[in-house]
Amino acid sequence: MASDEAVVEADKLYKKGLKMLKGNLFSKGKPEEAEKVLIEGKNKLRFLKPRTEASVDLLLQILEAITECQFGMNLFNTAGQTMEEAYRLTTEMKAFAAKSPQYLQKAAYYYQMSSQFEQACKLLQKSAELIGDNDIDEAIKIFDQCVSIEETENRYQLCHEFFDAAVKFCVDRRRFKEATNFLERQIKQYENDSIKFVKRIYRNIISLMIINFAQKNVKQAQQIYYEAVSKYGPSSAEEQFATKLLTVFEKADAEGLKALQKEQDFALYLINSVAKLGKKLDMIDIQPLVILEDKINNNPEVKQLKEEMKEDIKDEQLKSDVHEVNIGDDGAPII
Repeated sequence: MASDEAVVEADKLYKKGLKMLKGNLFSKGKPEEAEKVLIEGKNKLRFLKPRTEASVDLLLQILEAITECQFGMNLFNTAGQTMEEAYRLTTEMKAFAAKSPQYLQKAAYYYQMSSQFEQACKLLQKSAELIGDNDIDEAIKIFDQCVSIEETENRYQLCHEFFDAAVKFCVDRRRFKEATNFLERQIKQYENDSIKFVKRIYRNIISLMIINFAQKNVKQAQQIYYEAVSKYGPSSAEEQFATKLLTVFEKADAEGLKALQKEQDFALYLINSVAKLGKKLDMIDIQPLVILEDKINNNPEVKQLKEEMKEDIKDEQLKSDVHEVNIGDDGAPII
């Protein structure tokens, strides 16, 4: 069959190109010449119909070899495009779907090498989302690589897309520790121009508060709020919403929370996953903070501890030693 012949010819060209690329003891590799041979092999299979697993597998190997040639010639952008081509090929046949994320990551690496940071981050985000629930830890690791590029390159004016995607991924899977990490790192980026990005900062503050409320950590949410107001000032509508949200939890006001959840502010100020989490908040196991503090102070064990501390203070420690101070001729105490 013609298709079988094409695969055989492409395989010969692949092996020939690979030898030219690697070189031997007597000659260096020749990436320019090897690339031409490998592209010829690729063209043998590129438009082959119908494709088989064998032909796709060989084509992927050829594309990887071509990328290696392009890397050797410092053609990083072209290498990234070749790896994107390999990724698209894996989407055409289910047997190769598992390879899709790794080709996206390789493409991102080459784009980063050519200073195309936006494209690199987009491909890393896509890779993480493809991995998804198959390996949540690995997906979060890829998201971390993605936002690290934004941090390293100080792209604070353009970073929201990728931080938001990372937060959404973590919140949807209740990985609150990692979501908190991404939110705090994004705030740090916005602090490069906190006046301009104060609204975005407070959006993240509200998100951090909601994550803590979801875990019944009202005190921690309260601390996050007051630290933010002290640092960034009460200057935005987002801050006012944060105030209302904190107030209902400080009072353990279930009805007030329900009323707040009906407002449009959740959708207005927050990304979708955090807004959904906020809509699900409740006052189960939440007590007013003042009452909570009273219970702590009225706890028998706390009371006993206070009494023991009082007993440890001797009468002699409370007496003034003013009578033991000697006064000099000028009326000043002699020390």
